[in-house]
Amino acid sequence: QAIMDEIGHPVKKDMVLFACLAGWRISEIRRLKWQDVDLDKGTAWIMDPKNSQSVEIELSDEVVKVISRQRRRGDFVFCFKNGNQFKTNIRDVVKNAAKRAGVTLPPRKAWHIFRRTWASMMLQNGCDIETLRVLGNWKDYSMPMWYADAAGRKRKKQILNKLPEMFKD
Repeated sequence: QAIMDEIGHPVKKDMVLFACLAGWRISEIRRLKWQDVDLDKGTAWIMDPKNSQSVEIELSDEVVKVISRQRRRGDFVFCFKNGNQFKTNIRDVVKNAAKRAGVTLPPRKAWHIFRRTWASMMLQNGCDIETLRVLGNWKDYSMPMWYADAAGRKRKKQILNKLPEMFKD
């Protein structure tokens, strides 16, 4: 919240809020197009993501509100007033806002910290590992299990016991 409080640009602030609430990668948020969003259904498609598997993702009510606040200026949900897509300065916006807020970010992870925080919060609030993998659009379980490890031994054991049985008779 301290970082968001230091961001003056309303669309960029909403992009950070979207990242916190949905856990999407910066590239996925920047490339989100209106044609890939169904606000009535509460879903959006992550098109051409890092793992190369486009997927439809359920959105929370709060994320739908963030998207609904954006004005249709072009193809992209989060864009400049002229409709052009935001490119690279988003990371600098976050780094500068964090500095003003007195928040220390991990090196070279200024934006990715929101994805990490989202994943950790999902697990701490009872999300199972498969749901986290799907919502985070990870190809396999390696990253969700990394976050489970950070949640502690007891929580990791609970999550492991929720994984589908690999070998059934």
